[in-house]
Amino acid sequence: MKLTNKDFKKIKRINDVREVCLSCGDYFVKDTWNIKPAINEVIGRRLASIFNLKCPDYKVVILDYDGNLNFNSQQSKYYSLSKDLFNANGEFKTAREIGILFEENFSLYQIWFKLERLYGMGKVADLMQDIVKVYIYDILFGSTDRHASNWGIYFTNTTRKVTIIDNEWLFDNYESMISSYFTFDDYNHKMEEFNKYIDFKKEEFTNFLKDSSSEFVNLFKVYYNLFTPEYLEELLLSIEKEEKFITEFGEVPFVIPHKEEIMENYKMNYELLGSILEERKLK
Repeated sequence: MKLTNKDFKKIKRINDVREVCLSCGDYFVKDTWNIKPAINEVIGRRLASIFNLKCPDYKVVILDYDGNLNFNSQQSKYYSLSKDLFNANGEFKTAREIGILFEENFSLYQIWFKLERLYGMGKVADLMQDIVKVYIYDILFGSTDRHASNWGIYFTNTTRKVTIIDNEWLFDNYESMISSYFTFDDYNHKMEEFNKYIDFKKEEFTNFLKDSSSEFVNLFKVYYNLFTPEYLEELLLSIEKEEKFITEFGEVPFVIPHKEEIMENYKMNYELLGSILEERKLK
């Protein structure tokens, strides 16, 4: 991907997120507070492709790059670019726009009924399988920000495809996960809240295994058995080899500076989910 000087000037003016017409096409440009969320978008896109979920194709732009990949530099600014989902080929509607709000405790069954009311009885099985894949994706990779504006359906004249966006919070550490679900003023009680989060996740996942059809439970097991820590580690290495950072000096090697943190958090989460499978004699 090659950007012009004019493109870089447009990107540099972005604060938060905005759709921008660049020389190579229309993109959503999002500024990020550090390199991790921008890189997570790239990782999230690769993971989504393995799940056969639609996801924007993200690229990472580093501005004020000085020739060194010093990710702690206060001078550099990081942006994620994603191909525009709103184009002449189709239309993207978020779950919120469709009327499905996870924060209002919509269950998978309630989502199914909602979609059938919208699109007809017996015509949403493919969408529901993909929505279950989104749940599996999030619980497996520790995503903590899948609110109703961060997923939806992409429509064309002949197809409908569940789509996920904004995967910045993949492989989140437990402290941040806790803050996503619980409010606490006294940070001396972190361990107490940590245990609450573990209990919360155990209960949520146990309910999924208990209440879902065998088809959906088996689908989880397929992805759990595929995404061993060793498989994920190899995938991260391949992403580093295949992707590039985009700078004003041209493309430079892609590095995942928080790779060890990702693997540490993933292994902890993987073991937790595995222990629940064992308890229910599903492993």
